[in-house]
Amino acid sequence: MINNRKVKANDRRQHWLRLAGQSAYKASNLASISGVSIRQLERYFQEDFGSSPRVWLNEQRMIAARQLLTEAESVKAVAYDLGFKQCSHFCREFKRYHGIRPSEV
Repeated sequence: MINNRKVKANDRRQHWLRLAGQSAYKASNLASISGVSIRQLERYFQEDFGSSPRVWLNEQRMIAARQLLTEAESVKAVAYDLGFKQCSHFCREFKRYHGIRPSEV
């Protein structure tokens, strides 16, 4: 027998993954798109992922960045696509998360 609460949590995880990019990787946008308050979003993320929406969204953005870079997109294009205003900020965040510069992918 499957725990109903776990099934709902798994559905929510898939929901968050689908909406991460649409929300421009911002928690307030994600909450708005999902039709929940920021506080409720925080509760869901604590339950589902054990972290805050901001931390999780940043991780998803860095995972997407690596994927886009392996598809031969330029560093500048990836930074822009993922909502970074400055390419240098993207490069710092990427190196902090992955341990390598984006140009090394």
